[in-house]
Amino acid sequence: MVVSGKAFEAIAKEMEANGGGNALVVSHGMTIGTIVYLINGMHPHGLDNGSVTILEYQDGQFSVKIVGDRSYREIGRAKLEEQASSEQ
Repeated sequence: MVVSGKAFEAIAKEMEANGGGNALVVSHGMTIGTIVYLINGMHPHGLDNGSVTILEYQDGQFSVKIVGDRSYREIGRAKLEEQASSEQ
């Protein structure tokens, strides 16, 4: 599904109406940066490909929890290096 800016709120409201939960939305860094700015005024420039930004929707309001997290990539890299060294 292709999601526009207003669709983020529609997704959140639908999730809320169905008892809550998590939704994965994949988007361009510029779109993510714009949404973060509209929520809290922060300008997250240069979001890395594959980084994770977490928004929370509660009581009709979005809040920004995490912006541009890459920690899972570092953990994955360490596991791959560990696996490669154990195979030698």
